Amino acid sequence: MSVIPSTSYEGLPYLDQVKIEVGVEPDVALLRLETGEIHLMGDPPPGAEWTRISNDPAWQDRIEIQPQVSTIYIAINVTWPPFDNVLVRRALNHAIDKERIIQLLNGRGTVANQILPPLMPGYDPDYKGYDYNPEKAKALLAEAGYPDGFETSIECIAVEPQPKLCESFQEDLAQIGIKLTINTLAAPNVIDDAGNGRTPLTWSGGLAWIQDYPDPDDFYGPILGCDSNVPGGWNWSRYCNKELHAKAMELLTITDREKRLQGYKELFRALMDDAVWVPIFNGVYTVAHSEKLRGEATLTHPEHSLRYETMWLEQ
Repeated sequence: MSVIPSTSYEGLPYLDQVKIEVGVEPDVALLRLETGEIHLMGDPPPGAEWTRISNDPAWQDRIEIQPQVSTIYIAINVTWPPFDNVLVRRALNHAIDKERIIQLLNGRGTVANQILPPLMPGYDPDYKGYDYNPEKAKALLAEAGYPDGFETSIECIAVEPQPKLCESFQEDLAQIGIKLTINTLAAPNVIDDAGNGRTPLTWSGGLAWIQDYPDPDDFYGPILGCDSNVPGGWNWSRYCNKELHAKAMELLTITDREKRLQGYKELFRALMDDAVWVPIFNGVYTVAHSEKLRGEATLTHPEHSLRYETMWLEQ
């Protein structure tokens, strides 16, 4: 098992066709992979099975690991009371035990303390973010006028391990008096509800956000900017700060790289002060495939997951 750097080759693609099946549960897909019915899993192997196969020498050359340029987060709908109060949003940031999420993922990820992932230009290594501190979270709720907590809900996709991760959030929030109802739905329904402001909290696990282009604006414009705060958009926080948006638009025009990246550090610190998300982890993509499936130099890509154009099957 190894991480292989990506490269480019002439004469691509190698395969004549690729057949993709959707809606297959990861545990079923892994079983089909082991019986030779398929050659590649689109979803990461389930947690318990990951422990088994990642420690099995027979799988040594059938697993790839690729760090993602991604941040997986809880989107907080800032228009939905009581989350229109920044103190409540900050309380959520202090309430979530992110280390436990990494444990539930079998180590497949790193704790996120900010919106930008570590591999993205503009990431701020000096920023510490919100520490896990339930007592501080309780104090913030009391200051916001909710000393006894409140009831709310979160939506997540019904594909493991996402419901299990939401159950961890549920346990964390119960410690500070927040009763969290988990609504597990198909991915299109979660996307539709979140994009149209029909849920106070949305868990982005299995859905977002992976780099589209290697620029820090990719983690602002499409998902937190005023222009993306539209029905059906991906601004699930329904957030629009016109002052910060004007700053972001100005940053797009700056040609001095260092000055521009410093500007983005300030922008994203302000967004974290506003607690528009609870960033949870930065992803690691794990791929299991058949012994026959090969790729040059790798099957995976840090942004777009699978590189079908490099694949071929041994006869």
